[in-house]
Amino acid sequence: MLYYVKTGNVDTSVNASSHRQAAVKAIKKSEQDLGMCVMVNEQEISEETHGSSVFFLTQSILDECLMRLVS
Repeated sequence: MLYYVKTGNVDTSVNASSHRQAAVKAIKKSEQDLGMCVMVNEQEISEETHGSSVFFLTQSILDECLMRLVS
């Protein structure tokens, strides 16, 4: 399924089997600045679809991928 993912400077779409997998894929392929939360939705993310989005803490995704934020 196609998911839309937004966090920090990342605004992308990825094919994944779940919201969480979409968040992981988007973060793994990104070299841009990440936000504190990752927003994932089955529809393009906008003010109207914001309420139906699934949110993850970016740090929990990074921990799962054995990655860390560098400042």
